[in-house]
Amino acid sequence: MNLGGVQQPAERKTLFDRCLGFTCIMAMAMIFLTMLFLCAHVFMRYVFSKPLNWTIDVSSIFLLFITILAAAWLQKSDGHVAVDLIFSHLKPKSQLKLHIFNAIICSITFLIVIVFGIKETITVHRMDLYADMPLEPPKWILIVVIPIGFLMLLIQYLRRIRFLKQQLDRGD
Repeated sequence: MNLGGVQQPAERKTLFDRCLGFTCIMAMAMIFLTMLFLCAHVFMRYVFSKPLNWTIDVSSIFLLFITILAAAWLQKSDGHVAVDLIFSHLKPKSQLKLHIFNAIICSITFLIVIVFGIKETITVHRMDLYADMPLEPPKWILIVVIPIGFLMLLIQYLRRIRFLKQQLDRGD
């Protein structure tokens, strides 16, 4: 993994790494299924004049799940977009310090999202609310992915902080 010009050594595959791989595969499967569902929807609409209305609902739900589930895996592979016009001109030690600071701020933000996401999921579940869609799925199913995904992001950022701190301590 490339962290600001610092190569992270290959880690052993932990249970968490396997979970990240699994969520990435789930996200890829959802992308593929969304493509199939929307093609079927268009085909049914224009050939038989009978669109499959559930495909729009499922595709919308999948878009949320894809984004949340793949974020931690993308962070692990350092695939997020970064604008480093000024950052790249700093000394490596300063870059590491800024990476650590950024990761700490992100971790605090993720923790806040997790806490409120859990509270909202519990509230929506207790109120037995349903989404305003033709399929009417329970809202908690749509919301529960947020604290789960952000928990995975938090864990990944804590791992990143640990690695960056090790790099800073070694003087790399």
